[in-house]
Amino acid sequence: VAIGTVAIGTVAIGTVAIGSVAIGTVAIGSVAIRSVAIGSVAIGSVAIGTVAIGSVAIGTVAIGSVAIGSVAIGTVAIGSVAIGTVAIGSVAIGSVAIGSVAIRSVAIRSVAIGTVAIGSVAIGTVAIGSVAIRSVAIGTVAIGSVAIGTVAIGSVAIG
Repeated sequence: VAIGTVAIGTVAIGTVAIGSVAIGTVAIGSVAIRSVAIGSVAIGSVAIGTVAIGSVAIGTVAIGSVAIGSVAIGTVAIGSVAIGTVAIGSVAIGSVAIGSVAIRSVAIRSVAIGTVAIGSVAIGTVAIGSVAIRSVAIGTVAIGSVAIGTVAIGSVAIG
């Protein structure tokens, strides 16, 4: 258990980190609360209120976190902000995605700006300047977007 620690270039397995700063670390099966992770790899971990920069998260659950330039695979992000991220097979609820690429993802009540969504399902989302290919959009508002082979139900498309 590490509280308020600074870990640089360490490997943490099955640890609990609270309010810590982790730089270039590998965390496996760990729980990180209010921590800052830079260039780290997190596998099967739970991150609450964390900031992850340039990290790779696999099978993680991120709640209220901010991910910048990260790759999230099979993750669940709730109330998070994702900037320049690549999300594959993930579920994003109430999140804001800016300049991200979402593949086979499900976005509920999210705001997507300048994103590319391929084969995704968007429910109640607002998409600005996005490209949607083979997606299903229900009750969404799309502004200046390009929709190819999509199904739009009760949506508003402007430009």
